[in-house]
Amino acid sequence: MSADWREMLELNGQGFISDTAAPNASWMDNYIRPEDLADVQTEIDRAIRTRSMFELEHRVIRADKTTDWTLSRAVPVLDEAGNIKEWFGTASDVSARKEAESRLLDADRMKDQFLAMLAHKLRNPLAPVRNGLQILRVEQVIGMLDRQVNHLVRLVDDLMEVARISSGTLQLRRKHIDLADTLRAALDLSLSAIEKGGHTLQVRFPKEKLWVDGDDVRLAQVFSNLTNNAAKYTLTPGLIEISMQREGDRAVVRVTDNSVGITREDQGRLFILFGRLDSTAARGDGLGVGLALARRLLEMHGGSIAVQSEGAGAGSCFTVTLPLSDVRAPDVSADVDQRHRRLPAHARDDRRRQPRRRRQSRHLARPHGMRNVRVLQRRGGVADAR
Repeated sequence: MSADWREMLELNGQGFISDTAAPNASWMDNYIRPEDLADVQTEIDRAIRTRSMFELEHRVIRADKTTDWTLSRAVPVLDEAGNIKEWFGTASDVSARKEAESRLLDADRMKDQFLAMLAHKLRNPLAPVRNGLQILRVEQVIGMLDRQVNHLVRLVDDLMEVARISSGTLQLRRKHIDLADTLRAALDLSLSAIEKGGHTLQVRFPKEKLWVDGDDVRLAQVFSNLTNNAAKYTLTPGLIEISMQREGDRAVVRVTDNSVGITREDQGRLFILFGRLDSTAARGDGLGVGLALARRLLEMHGGSIAVQSEGAGAGSCFTVTLPLSDVRAPDVSADVDQRHRRLPAHARDDRRRQPRRRRQSRHLARPHGMRNVRVLQRRGGVADAR
């Protein structure tokens, strides 16, 4: 660097930033982000004035034109008279450290938000309970008390689950399970949320059984959480699609919806404890615990969870994978596509026309609580809900 920093004499960017082979007077425009120009110039002026080392962390334009962070250091090279002749320095890539710091700050911010929200949420159900107890002598408020206490219990249960997993005290009760049965149990748990949202539910089960060595209660908890979230963040009337299939030696379950979608920033923190989406987009809100719990439970099973979304308004797809405990040759026959839709209670019954197919499809697919769902099976193993 020249004595007055007006020209960059030479730079070997080492693939991090672009090289400079000849003196360049426009180096600031080539390397420094506009929003950091003032800070860089201030540090340059200080270093020249004091004849001391230049040192500053700032954003830099990489060789591929993306932006990252660098720690720039330069020392003055003096002539015999003690005047600055030029500057010699380095630029270190500190992007990983800055990203880690950002995550820590984000986690700390989410912790503070969680504590504030927790106090508010715990106070909300307790206030009507206290008021209800005061007026219980003259009015029957048992139903209201029951709802609020149950809400409080669910919040505390979520926090207890976090504590058990974090401390390593949560034990899985593993057994050989048919994953389709576990998914059906989860749909039973999520029925009220789906019906409340007025959504259409489509479910695809494979014709073969997918056996997993796992805790059926915990896995049902994971699938129910994903289904409840889809119902919560999908505007009425929405479509929720759930599919299960074998991919190599793993069972793969996908929960897809046409919901409000998830931005790229939110996707990065979605599985972090207390990380939450914008609650204004949902019917109600939670503590930001469910997906973090789901990830930890799946990891304990040797599985994984991932999310894919094109952004706001584009819906989302959550993919769960679990290792199969009995890896056999896959059944190449057609999948059975079972689709569930809410129907009025007076929907007519067509069993007289297709009694054999109807009963088979209802046995395969319908969650136990879905009395208002009708499933018809077509040729080729495809079921259609209408």
